[in-house]
Amino acid sequence: MFETYVIIKISSNASKRLKNKLSKILRGTTVTIKGRRYRSRGLIQKYNGIILSPGTYLIPSNMLENLLNELEQRELREHIIVRKCICTCLNA
Repeated sequence: MFETYVIIKISSNASKRLKNKLSKILRGTTVTIKGRRYRSRGLIQKYNGIILSPGTYLIPSNMLENLLNELEQRELREHIIVRKCICTCLNA
């Protein structure tokens, strides 16, 4: 059985500050404190997504609602464009 994906994209109308904030939330960040590296996991990794390019991601359809709910809680949902992908070439 093929898993369907949804393409999500950061809106081009968002300010540069918002794009950077969304990118950090979606991709995660790495911080170095006193020589130790700490990595926070992004929402893309948390929901088994795939990074296609900066600002464009694939998310499994069954995880989309959870991702959008988290973005809604952070009041960032309106800066995300969601498109259905019917390509089944990403069979795991």
